[in-house]
Amino acid sequence: MDVLVGRMGEDEPESAARRSAGDPLPRTLAALAGGLVVLVGLGAAVATIAAPSALAVATALGLYAAIAVVVAARVRPYHPHALFGAANGVTLVRAAINCLLAGMLVDVERLTAPGTPLGLVVLALALGSLALDGFDGFFARRLRLESRFGARFDVEVDGLLLTLLSVAAWRLDKAGAWVLLIGATYYLFLAARRMLPWLEGPLAPSFRRKAVCVLQGAILIALMLPGVQPPASEAIAAVALVALAWSFGVDIRDLWRVHRLSDAGAARGERGPAGSPRGSSGHTGSRPRGRGTH
Repeated sequence: MDVLVGRMGEDEPESAARRSAGDPLPRTLAALAGGLVVLVGLGAAVATIAAPSALAVATALGLYAAIAVVVAARVRPYHPHALFGAANGVTLVRAAINCLLAGMLVDVERLTAPGTPLGLVVLALALGSLALDGFDGFFARRLRLESRFGARFDVEVDGLLLTLLSVAAWRLDKAGAWVLLIGATYYLFLAARRMLPWLEGPLAPSFRRKAVCVLQGAILIALMLPGVQPPASEAIAAVALVALAWSFGVDIRDLWRVHRLSDAGAARGERGPAGSPRGSSGHTGSRPRGRGTH
């Protein structure tokens, strides 16, 4: 699973030269139609176990529609390829799975009903979404279809999965409402950037971020197992939250240090390597962001 805090700045549109490959929107719309078929197909399969409520169906379809609108709006300026790409296709399948999970959480009472294996279905879908995350970056690099769009699409789907699993842990009484912080931390950080612009600075790649993010997914999925109950489930969730808070804390500290150094350099009239302005990646050694980079 890609790390959530690795891509912090607002993505800039690709240059006109890189966009000359062709218009990706037609194939993107076709892919979105295919993703809807995946969602409906998976939903129909789950409905054979327990009929979903109208609210559950509306939640799943409404969330997918919102994702589709954003994808269609953002693909042109940030995806300089005519093809939507297998990597983005995998991410789209993951998005469809996550939408189905969101709908199922509306009917959470049915997940815990005796004799109904819906809890195991949630576990299987979450595992599927997590497992597929290992393929999108590989396909993007192998097929040379990396883009800022793909990187951001991947990280947002990751964030949605963690959020849904946090909600599931809470709704299934695996931990108190505080477990929602595991899914909410990324979005709280995005909100903080609006008030503290220095948080938008770039960060160098980090294995620590990758490891912590994988830990979040693994722990939240483990909480879905029927045999994992309080107080053990609460202790396990607490480990995930502490690790996440530590990882964000390290990155915030590093961003603050870069900010202070940039301000100090500006006060002395210094510039970064090769004339790069303060706050650029020249100060941190980071590289242009694409799928699989941080």
